Amino acid sequence: MTIMYLSTNEDGVKSRVLGMNALGFNFLGFTKSITLFKTMLFTPINILIIDVECLEIEIESIERYLAMFPDLIIFILVSPNVDINSYIDFLKVGTCRILFNTINDECLVANIEAARRGRSKKVNLASNAMIIWKLNIISGKLTMPDGNTVDLDSRENKLIQLLAIKEGEAVSREFLNEKILGELTKKGSRSIDTLITRLRKKVLSISNIELPLRAEHKIGYKLACQLIIE
Repeated sequence: MTIMYLSTNEDGVKSRVLGMNALGFNFLGFTKSITLFKTMLFTPINILIIDVECLEIEIESIERYLAMFPDLIIFILVSPNVDINSYIDFLKVGTCRILFNTINDECLVANIEAARRGRSKKVNLASNAMIIWKLNIISGKLTMPDGNTVDLDSRENKLIQLLAIKEGEAVSREFLNEKILGELTKKGSRSIDTLITRLRKKVLSISNIELPLRAEHKIGYKLACQLIIE
């Protein structure tokens, strides 16, 4: 398992790398995001840990990483005196956990193992083009590839319809906000992200199959599967 750690605190990076490698992990440290990103393109990675307090990294960067590496587990580290509510949006776009950057190596390992156990329970079928989902727009039932169904509310139903019509092309957040929530929203609004996060959780509560709904960096969302509208 390869873990990459990004922070501008050079001494902190060296200390963390030494400690985590001593615990048996392939732990790589970086002080510049561009260096990390280039390494990620050629080195398989399982977990990315980012000290956002040092880097002031944007949510869009997290979405970029997840768009290119959809199975990536991402932790963000923040200072203990921060208002955690200011980082909730990171969770909404796919960050696994928010941890304090003062966390010791043993506690970090426990979080890594817990996150991996949770991820291993999910069966990701989105990469198989022959996997078919079905949506009954009248009843609002979404049928998964394993035959289980989930009841969608009117907004969720419309969301899936709009994405299905695009046949794998990304749809902008602004368009989805307007068509689903019935209002023009300010640029950068995360209203649709909240809806999608809840829908993903609803699907996983019924089955261990992830809803193949992918974020596209600086664009919006797309369905990465075949979906039949009934």
